[in-house]
Amino acid sequence: ATAEGGTRKGVDTWTKEEQKQLEAGLRKFPTSLGKERWDRIAECVPTRTKKGCILRFKYLVEKNKARQAKAATTAAATQADKQ
Repeated sequence: ATAEGGTRKGVDTWTKEEQKQLEAGLRKFPTSLGKERWDRIAECVPTRTKKGCILRFKYLVEKNKARQAKAATTAAATQADKQ
């Protein structure tokens, strides 16, 4: 894993503090900033690079989508069992 979160292992091995810093940056800087947004967000996470922050964000989005899809499938199966 790289220190910047550039590998698959790197994006899922962030500390709680780094995660908090990333989330704070995401809340603080709106998407309307365009590409500059990620420069600002990366400044909020001093131990990670801009690329590492972007990769972590994409990783979390995909992880969340997978979790939601699994929940929807489970809910549908439960509903089908009740009928």
